[in-house]
Amino acid sequence: MTTAINALTKSTRPSLSTTTKTARQEVKQRLHAEPIKFILDRDTRDVVGWLYEWNTGALVPMWKDGACQNVIYE
Repeated sequence: MTTAINALTKSTRPSLSTTTKTARQEVKQRLHAEPIKFILDRDTRDVVGWLYEWNTGALVPMWKDGACQNVIYE
């Protein structure tokens, strides 16, 4: 009986990618970006990255040495 229940509850739908069609289209439309803010370490005020605004309006950070947690945007 357990096998029958598992077979009935198992999804037959294909798994979907985490990237949606809309997200893929937006990436294709990203033609150019401009840095709009510095990303600074909150404690040392060292520049750890830049915040870019793409022609699509998307805001994307670009990190110098990997993403940081304790930051401010200036």
